[in-house]
Amino acid sequence: MAFFDGINKSLNSVKQSTQRTAELSRVQRRINAMGQEIEKVFHQIGQSYYSGLKKGGADFEALGRLCSTIDTLERDVEALRKQTDELKRLRRCPECGHAQNIDSKFCASCGHRLKEDEAEGFDSAEVGEPAESAEDRPEAEADDEDAEKTDDAE
Repeated sequence: MAFFDGINKSLNSVKQSTQRTAELSRVQRRINAMGQEIEKVFHQIGQSYYSGLKKGGADFEALGRLCSTIDTLERDVEALRKQTDELKRLRRCPECGHAQNIDSKFCASCGHRLKEDEAEGFDSAEVGEPAESAEDRPEAEADDEDAEKTDDAE
């Protein structure tokens, strides 16, 4: 009887592995399709801007909607990438974003000590998004306004 139990466990393990691989493949296809859609929208932005300039002014409202579409698609892609990490039993280093085995204690890329609660996943705000440039920060806008006032006063 133990022999059949061993075979049953092995078959279940193979079944789970196959299901995980199929799901990973499905998610990767969705990521690729969304990437292609992002490229199409970028192309539409370029065409719209160019044709608008030829006509005497671009439709910035339409361009804004296209940019919002890209933002939405990129958020969806990031969520799917997180799902692939979970399927592959990976987690991301909160310092550098490098993929790690879920059981790793330290990041193989930067050496950051990984905490146990980080094994549940990662915060997409911490990883995967570009670092905020100085121009994007609210205090940078205030500094720019102060600089303009100083320039006007001179």
